[in-house]
Amino acid sequence: MIRVQGGARLSGIVKPSGAKNTTLPILAGVLLKEGEWVLNNFPLVQDTLFMITLLEELGCKVKVKKAKHQAVIKVPTKLNISIENNIFSSLRGSIFLLGTLLAREGEAIMPYPGGCNIGQRPIDLHIKGLEALGVKFDLASGLIHAKVDGKVAGRVYLDYPSVGATENLMLFASLIPGEVTIDNAAQEPQVVDLGNFLKASGVNIYGVGTHSIKIKGPRRFNPIMFSIPSDPLEAGTFLIASTMTGGDITVKDVEVKFLNPLLYKLGEVGADVRMQNATTVRVIGKSRPQAANIKTLPFPGFPTDLQPQMTSLLVIAEGVSLVVETVFESRLQHFRELNKMGAQVTVEGRQAIIRGVEKLQGAEVVATDIRAGSSLILAGLVAEGETKILDDFHVHRGYENLVEKFSNLGAKITSQIVNKEMLANEQEKV
Repeated sequence: MIRVQGGARLSGIVKPSGAKNTTLPILAGVLLKEGEWVLNNFPLVQDTLFMITLLEELGCKVKVKKAKHQAVIKVPTKLNISIENNIFSSLRGSIFLLGTLLAREGEAIMPYPGGCNIGQRPIDLHIKGLEALGVKFDLASGLIHAKVDGKVAGRVYLDYPSVGATENLMLFASLIPGEVTIDNAAQEPQVVDLGNFLKASGVNIYGVGTHSIKIKGPRRFNPIMFSIPSDPLEAGTFLIASTMTGGDITVKDVEVKFLNPLLYKLGEVGADVRMQNATTVRVIGKSRPQAANIKTLPFPGFPTDLQPQMTSLLVIAEGVSLVVETVFESRLQHFRELNKMGAQVTVEGRQAIIRGVEKLQGAEVVATDIRAGSSLILAGLVAEGETKILDDFHVHRGYENLVEKFSNLGAKITSQIVNKEMLANEQEKV
């Protein structure tokens, strides 16, 4: 569990770790070419370590240098096409291996991916897009069995700007000789990061960060050394904490442009937001935050992965706020836990009406997913007394040393093992 004693005002400078959501598709991307790849600023979180386990099952040799935050991956000439490890079904990012295996070997057999319990996360857009590029699927066995039926160039239109589907199509298209166009593509930061990685590797890719991405067969495709960009979601979590605690936190070495939707909202609730340069932003919390309305949307809209943290702020804001979650229908589960702490939230379908309270009360709560876990830490920072957050392994799946970083900013926060048998079982999976 994580234990938080409320009441501390946070201040200081923090550098987020490498972005987990960027690292997962890039780990799949290294499979596109045999040889040695080096990833710097590698985030040492559970999900990335799970992904490395899957790469090893496919035939890669991986060495993680934890002190350097570096992963060295040696990709073989021939990859295994079948994945049986049960880790696959607990990790959403494992689906990116579909695009790269099909591109390299022409065939892939794998379970369905898993991930956080935040609602339905179908892979129909992945399948539809790959089918448009010549892939045939057999799903009758309960597994994903896919084969390339002649690689062809083509145009794909996504019915929804899915981040995962966009990334999977980018990976697959990187080895197709002709030109592929992905229309209604996602524009999220991790899509831009993957595009930069592919471009640095030799892929001719254009329009990344827009709704139309074009990819031509590479003139060259070489293993490279690549640095994972810092995580804007982790950065946003610290900036929300500064606003909630009346703090003064500066986040450095992060692309501030990817934080704009959040920064506008923090300014709206009353924080003093100071963008010092393209990679540094300072947020100073003032008096009690004011109510605001949030509606999650694909980028450049407000990100669903910052909605739980922002709503922890809104439950102590003055006035009534409305939160509408349009991306994942089950991403309002954390409100049940916040209500245990004295929040006044009414959930109706995909929207929540929040009547701000002056004080929260420490309680024993449960983290239901990665972002819900961080939202409960934020609530604990401003609650009276102690908050105990159970199932904190979700937090460690997506945040590296979050407890230590908050402690360095002045938070009274600790982490402890309460079920050694459960921990041993989780470690055995890795």
